[in-house]
Amino acid sequence: MQLHSLSLTDFAGWKHLSLGNLSGCLNVLHGPNEVGKTTLLRFLREMFYGQVLAREEDLRSFLLPRGRCVGICDVETPTGRYRVERTFCLPKSFGVKAVEHVAVERLETDDVVQQDSSQGVATLQVLLSGVDEAIYRNVFAFGINEIERLALLGQTEAGSYLYDLS
Repeated sequence: MQLHSLSLTDFAGWKHLSLGNLSGCLNVLHGPNEVGKTTLLRFLREMFYGQVLAREEDLRSFLLPRGRCVGICDVETPTGRYRVERTFCLPKSFGVKAVEHVAVERLETDDVVQQDSSQGVATLQVLLSGVDEAIYRNVFAFGINEIERLALLGQTEAGSYLYDLS
């Protein structure tokens, strides 16, 4: 799956952010400390995989200034181009996914492929082609923390996936 663009509203320190014309191959985020690079990577992970808030500190670190966030990503797979829209909201209890709605729309036809949230999640999983969150975090969208933990990857599926890419 290739990421072509993303936009988000009210996620952590980002009020409105829109990035278009992303490379289908490699995109590098760089900049000074505390400008939101790690937050943007977190947004992408949560956009594709959701977020379970199991502890109170997870809730504190899941910053939704207005209680909700809308994210949109345009992606391309071998089956076509799609728009994934995910609305996050603060959950009522811990251990519950912080998701209100997921929709996947095929862009060539302007038809909404799936409107029901559970079907949207299932369609998104198909688009991700079996790449789980650990592989995504450690191979496709990693930051300095993941680089520092490379030594631990040898014992995980993500480690073998990374090895296979080299």
